[in-house]
Amino acid sequence: MSTNLSSNETLSEVVLVDPGNSTTAPPHHVLLAEDLSALKSDLDQFFLLVMGALVVLMQAGFALIEAGTVRAKNATSILIKNISDLCFGGDFLDFF
Repeated sequence: MSTNLSSNETLSEVVLVDPGNSTTAPPHHVLLAEDLSALKSDLDQFFLLVMGALVVLMQAGFALIEAGTVRAKNATSILIKNISDLCFGGDFLDFF
C-alpha cells in the first residue's frame, strides 16, 4: 500500500491506495478522523444551544430584578420593554 500525501492535506484527507484492489474500504484511522470531526461539530452546536438558553434565562431574571425596583404601576411597562428586547434580539440574531 502506498500513501498519497501532499503538503497541504491533513490526516482526515489522506486515503491509502492499494494499487491491486480498488474496492478496499478506507482505513480505520480515516474513519476515526471523520467521526472526531463530526463529534466536534455536534459538541459546538450543543454548546451554542445551551449557552443561548442560559442567555434567555438571564434575560428573564434581569426583567424580574428590574421590575422589582420600580413602582407597581410601572412594572408592566418594564416587563413589556424586556420582552420586546428579547424578541428584537432574537429576530436580529435570525437575520445575521
